[in-house]
Amino acid sequence: MNKPPGPDGVRAADAALDLAMILGQTEEARAELRLVQDQLVMARIRLENAQAARIVEANEQLVLATLNAQKAAFVNKRALQEALKAAELDPLTELPNRALLRTRLNLAVADAGQRKGRVAVLLLGLKDFRQVNDAVGQAVGDAVLKHAATCLTESLPPECMVSHHGGDEFLVLLPHVTDAGAVAVAAQRMIAALGAPARFSHHVLRLNANVGISIYPDDGDQADSLIDRAVAAMYRAKWGDLDSFSYIGEAPSSTRSLELRTRESRRQAVSPHDVELGEYALQQAVLQEANSRLVVAALGAQELVAAAELAKRHQSDFMGLWANDLRNPLSELHSAVALLGKIPTGEPLIAKVESSIETQLASISRLIEDLLNSSHVSTGKPGVTQANRATSSARKSTLQPKPGLALEAKLNRLLAALPDAEWARWLPQLEVIELPLGFVLYESGRALSHAYFPTTAIVSLLYVTENGASAELAVVGNEGVVGISLLMGGDFTPSRAIVQSAGKCLRLKAGVIKVEFNHSAPVLHLMLHYTQALISQMAQTAVCNRHHGLDNQLCRFLLLRLDRLSGNDLMMTQEMIANLLGVRREGVAEGAMKLMKAGLIRYARGHITVLDRPGLEKRTCECYAVVKKEYDRLLPAELAPIALPSLQS
Repeated sequence: MNKPPGPDGVRAADAALDLAMILGQTEEARAELRLVQDQLVMARIRLENAQAARIVEANEQLVLATLNAQKAAFVNKRALQEALKAAELDPLTELPNRALLRTRLNLAVADAGQRKGRVAVLLLGLKDFRQVNDAVGQAVGDAVLKHAATCLTESLPPECMVSHHGGDEFLVLLPHVTDAGAVAVAAQRMIAALGAPARFSHHVLRLNANVGISIYPDDGDQADSLIDRAVAAMYRAKWGDLDSFSYIGEAPSSTRSLELRTRESRRQAVSPHDVELGEYALQQAVLQEANSRLVVAALGAQELVAAAELAKRHQSDFMGLWANDLRNPLSELHSAVALLGKIPTGEPLIAKVESSIETQLASISRLIEDLLNSSHVSTGKPGVTQANRATSSARKSTLQPKPGLALEAKLNRLLAALPDAEWARWLPQLEVIELPLGFVLYESGRALSHAYFPTTAIVSLLYVTENGASAELAVVGNEGVVGISLLMGGDFTPSRAIVQSAGKCLRLKAGVIKVEFNHSAPVLHLMLHYTQALISQMAQTAVCNRHHGLDNQLCRFLLLRLDRLSGNDLMMTQEMIANLLGVRREGVAEGAMKLMKAGLIRYARGHITVLDRPGLEKRTCECYAVVKKEYDRLLPAELAPIALPSLQS
């Protein structure tokens, strides 16, 4: 039998068992440790890869942010440069503004102080610019300022600077000046450049200016003092009616300079009421000048009409005397033949005398025939000679009126009033043309090539002053003719004819109507009657512009146009009406508003509809009735041919 182990053996066995367990646990721990190490390595690898990806992504974002920042910086820099450039330029004239010129002036003064040189500052102010701006509109005023800026820039050397000082004033810097004479020459050069005629829309203007001059160091050593000195000198020139002025020999702080600047500051602080009064005074002066010229023209036309009537009477008397003397031209010759037959002389002499008498008889017969033919032409009767019949036949065969021309011509009251003989001669030579709104038939001082007989168009006769202001002298529609000066002995006229309402008209060559006026008594009387009516309209317009209010003038204006239209609608803007009446557009707007409130008219975007014509006639002055009565008296709706007294007793 086996002997059981002792206590030591049991403990050894337990220790061995524990050791085996520990060794097993150690192996497990080692395995877990290796697993953890592998996981740690994998984690480290993943961490390193993730960090690299994040770094790359961060770098990409940083690069993109850098590029965006550079782009934004470039855009902002460019915008800043444009803003700085725009801030240094005047938005209207694109000239340097006052701040930029002041900076340049400070630099020029500093440079001139180092080199012991001179610098000149010139302030140029446009004459009567405010009145021009009010008369022709702000758009034309802006165009005038731009034109002035261009003229000043081109008239000076490149090193000079022109700045828009504000309003109608320009500040000029001459950085290199030798003496005051050179500055005066530069000032005259600028004034001459502005004085050249220039067209602005439908207006031709000639600009005038005053120039004030200040020179460093004579008039000051600071930019502000030089500019103030130039301002005072400019207003000294304006008040003294001088082209330019400079304070030569006066100290910069002279009492006179300070007084002028003080007066100017007070002048700028006038009330709006004073400004309105000044503008009203200017408009009245312009209207008074236009009215004076209108009255002179009317008186001259009346003298021409009287002279034409007198010449016509003398011609009739002269032709009557000839007709009486030539009634029996052979009686004296028969007496002479009888006496010659009683003289005892040779036959050859008698034969020669009889032959001479027969020759004289033939000449006298031709003279009588020509006289009778001219008498028939002047009285509107048809001629009796073969030559007249041949000429009439040739004219009928070569000049045939276009279809519909007669109907269109009958729409004009003067053409419709022609006798049959004159109508037959005129009709083939008339030409129908379309007249668009704003079309200029003739300008002031230009020769007239045609006479125009409106049928559906309306033409306004305007007088335009040198500063561009205008006033209407008369209006012509289907009752009359444009170009009456052709018949008064002059081919030119100081007025302008512009189409105010689009439509049709017939025109006749100037040479044709002159011949008809000089050789046809019905045409002569008809045109003289119309001339008298036109003179009455011009004279009454002058009276109305001088003595009646704007409301009365506006009503008269509308009624005269309604008389020449088939309906109650007018296409006309407030600015156009203001230019024709020679007043401010605000005044027309106020007058139109009153008429609208009274229910007389309706106005919207240049379209005027007369709702109550009788009410409009009650609201106007007596000038409209005077003109209408005179036209109705001299030019009735259907004029009958004018009968002339016979030349034979």
